[in-house]
Amino acid sequence: MASQLRSNGVTSVDGLVRLGQQLEKDKENQLQYEQRKKPWKLRITSPAQSQLANPVPASVSQDSSKSPFCWRCKGPHAPNSCPQGGPAKNKNYKGQQGPNPVKGNHDNHPTVSTVTHLESVYSPTHPFSTSLPQQLIVPVNIDSWQGQALVDTGSSYTLLNEKLWVTMGYHPQQLRPWTEGPIYLADGGARQPLGWGEVQIAVQTLTVPLPVVVLAPQMLAFPVVLGLDYLFFSGLQMDIRNNVYWVHPDQKYYFLKNEAHFHEWHNSSPLALFSALPPGTAKEELNLLQVACQNTCLEERGKEHVLGKTSVLTHRVYVNQDVPIRQKPYRVSPTKQKVIKQLIDEMLAADVIEPSSSAWSSPVVLIPKKTGGYRFCVDYRKINSVSQSDAYPLPTIQEILESLSGAVVFSTLDLNSGYWQVRMEEDSQDKTAFICSQGLFNFKVMAFGLKNAPATFQRLMERVLGELQRKNCFVYLDDIIIYSSSIEQHFQDIQAVLDKLKEANLTVNMKKTHFFRTSLKFLGHIVTATGIKADPEKTRAVQDFPVPKNIKEVQRFLGMAGWYHRFVPHFSQVAEPLNALKRKGVKFLWTSQCQTSFHALKQLLVSPPVLGHPNLNLPFVIYTDASEVGLGAVLVQQTGLGTEEVLAFASRTLNPAERNYTTTEQECLAVVWALEKWRYYLEGKFFTVVTDHSSLMWVFKTQKPNTRLIRWALRLQEFNFTLEYRKGKYNTVPDALS
Repeated sequence: MASQLRSNGVTSVDGLVRLGQQLEKDKENQLQYEQRKKPWKLRITSPAQSQLANPVPASVSQDSSKSPFCWRCKGPHAPNSCPQGGPAKNKNYKGQQGPNPVKGNHDNHPTVSTVTHLESVYSPTHPFSTSLPQQLIVPVNIDSWQGQALVDTGSSYTLLNEKLWVTMGYHPQQLRPWTEGPIYLADGGARQPLGWGEVQIAVQTLTVPLPVVVLAPQMLAFPVVLGLDYLFFSGLQMDIRNNVYWVHPDQKYYFLKNEAHFHEWHNSSPLALFSALPPGTAKEELNLLQVACQNTCLEERGKEHVLGKTSVLTHRVYVNQDVPIRQKPYRVSPTKQKVIKQLIDEMLAADVIEPSSSAWSSPVVLIPKKTGGYRFCVDYRKINSVSQSDAYPLPTIQEILESLSGAVVFSTLDLNSGYWQVRMEEDSQDKTAFICSQGLFNFKVMAFGLKNAPATFQRLMERVLGELQRKNCFVYLDDIIIYSSSIEQHFQDIQAVLDKLKEANLTVNMKKTHFFRTSLKFLGHIVTATGIKADPEKTRAVQDFPVPKNIKEVQRFLGMAGWYHRFVPHFSQVAEPLNALKRKGVKFLWTSQCQTSFHALKQLLVSPPVLGHPNLNLPFVIYTDASEVGLGAVLVQQTGLGTEEVLAFASRTLNPAERNYTTTEQECLAVVWALEKWRYYLEGKFFTVVTDHSSLMWVFKTQKPNTRLIRWALRLQEFNFTLEYRKGKYNTVPDALS
């Protein structure tokens, strides 16, 4: 022991302490490298692998504790004993001297310590020598991308620009979560990575699979920064003084000069395809899926509105009268006239509409989008009122959910403007005519807002998918769900569905398509490989009901809960502490018993048998209400004469602008919001909307243009419902939720 200490230059207690600290630091560094290797296996592949100088042996990289190994020079000694990595031996150095060099095959290691020889290039008159390399730049291939990388020995990790990650054909969603905390960059600032992923990095003849940390574009001056982890795994060696590096000592390369313009990036991958994939999708799966999707109905890259034109069926409008309905155009502002003209020009170019001489006409209305801009809509309410109904059946939710049981992987497809891929019957095109300041036009394809469009679309999709229906896919209106019992089978099922769509000349909107999901939200349920559960959004309004702060709020909560007392076992006993607060002369005091009662009632309200499963063969009823601060709604189903089953609760607060609406507008907003929220239940069905605001009975019949009410009415024209007035005291639940 004494001889070993003397060999390490330890002659005092202080020296022993310093040696112990250095050994602990070296051990910690070694553990960090070992931990970073665990998620992946080191695989070095190269055409000249057998000729590489000192490649990292797999056995050493997997278990460094079996024998000493230096990651600095690949010598058979510990890193702290490396002659190339020790402190400089010069007269100004006052620290502990490093150990003696280890004799052996590594005595003539070609790497030169820049610290040791810095005195030879340093001059007091020119402290920053121009002969020193400014940056260490090497050519690099990462997967299919070619460019330049900066070698940074001060970086613990290899870093990648997010822009490059996307350019290589990946998507940010494919990044694995980064859980190691912030990374400190050269400016000293802490930055949180976007995630990490594994890529193939090739420098000259050496290819190494390596995890890379992906950062936001503004954080990196170079698209790629090769850190110490790359140098460690690849065995890349450098002679910075001579400005060269090598992977084999017989073939050395000069570092590249820093150019003002880096390699131009070209996007050669269908990014829309990859954007539909979940995080963590294996690269092999990406490649297989890309092959499976070649020459199919997927839209062309860079074109967002590639419309198919199917010949499977056409849409016809049957009316109960021969006298045409002709309406005048709504007056709009000059700004909106420009928008309408632009949208009409786009539809003409897409062969969606054409100039018309029809005797029928309906006015145009622009509906603001949540994402900005406007949606082109036609007010077909009058034509819909005289149109015959199409009774084509929709699949029941129970039938769909039963088919999904046993599946472990799911994908959903969305057609690109699906209605516009269905042609109109020629003798029905005149009934789709719309009028505006630009003239009279009619649709050549099935227009949004027509009464029977959902039924036609369901009929189309069931014909197209044929025998695949209920076997490995299901279609519900414009949602196509593909489900499989294994990943391997899922590739075949996706291919089969895409082939069917291609045969029907239907194209898919990749922005709304999702591949290889282990769970999905469908018709108010969460479908997973382990089973089916209710969507928590249905009960969030009750779960988030705030703790009452006064008697009035207690009354609101009990009014909502009491409406369902017949569903809740022992309701009166559970609610007793809250009912006691309502008694005359009792001072409001929220006790632990009140909190327990409040929490228990909420749990009972959102648990079976209160929340039932929908049956599309039974009529739906929606109760809505609005207050000065929020909206409330309840979706129920009539299960028998005078009996109803609750399916979902909903509520939300009003934003500052909505709080300035009139009472009628707020009540109308509650109806619009509730119907759109539960659209997947209500489309194609006749249902009832119950409100405690009598003025709504005539609101949806108004013909006054350019108002908020008429825009809302147009958003609901595809629904088939009736309004029913009920006094507020009989509408307690939505009133409490609002």
